This record gives sequence, C-alpha cells and structure tokens, in this order.
Amino acid sequence: EVRRVLLDLMGYERFLADASPEVLDTDTDGGGQPRRLLRVAMGDDEDLMLVEVRCPSTGRDYHLRVPPTMERCSQAVAWTFDFEAPDYAPLVDA
Repeated sequence: EVRRVLLDLMGYERFLADASPEVLDTDTDGGGQPRRLLRVAMGDDEDLMLVEVRCPSTGRDYHLRVPPTMERCSQAVAWTFDFEAPDYAPLVDA
C-alpha cells in the first residue's frame, strides 16, 4: 500500500523515466494511437505492469496498471474493461 501511494504521488511518468521499464509489447489501437505494455521488476514484490495508452483528443499518455500476467497490449486494454482480449472489439477507439 505504501508503494502504491508513493507511485500515485510521484506519478507514473516520472517513475518510468527513472525505472527504465521493459517494453513487452507495442501496437496501435483502432484509432491509430500507439500503445505499449511495460514491466518494471520490483525486486522481492510482484512486477509492476502498465499499459500505456494515448488519448486521441489531447495527445496525453496514460498509464493503466494491469495484472502481471498480461502479455499483449490488446489483452491488457481488454482487461481494463473487464473483457477477455478476443471478446473486446470496439467499433471505435476514442
């Protein structure tokens, strides 16, 4: 819990700049925006996994925490909507 609060205060952008995350997967969403699946080894704790997505209207990148079992960007984004990757197929990514 302490680590989570510190990450919230520091911000994922600043943390990732210092942590040099491993990029596990990259792709683009249905609107052509880039996505990355990132992993940061946390020593004696479970790895920190994030999917990085871009808002098409603002161009701002967001980092969404996902379980360490994620292997692909599409799987991670689907998980954030409580779907399995094959079942998550939006007509428009906005």
